[in-house]
Amino acid sequence: MITSLALMSIYGAPAVPLERICEEYLGLSRNEAMRKAAVGELPLPVFRLAKSQKAPYLVSLDDLAKLIDDARVNAEETWKRCQV
Repeated sequence: MITSLALMSIYGAPAVPLERICEEYLGLSRNEAMRKAAVGELPLPVFRLAKSQKAPYLVSLDDLAKLIDDARVNAEETWKRCQV
């Protein structure tokens, strides 16, 4: 998947802290993203590698890439319907 590779080149790891992507890709402030992550209300899964509440929430770049690709497909479908 090309989007995953692009994200990997940007972030240099297979997962990234939620706080690094929440504003740019989710349109949420850090606090709002953390609150939504705690109750499972984000549009993508988040996880912690440690069982500590202080461990950062992480997002798989594969999941982020899927979110981006799905949004692009939806936008393209909407655009095509408007072109008639």
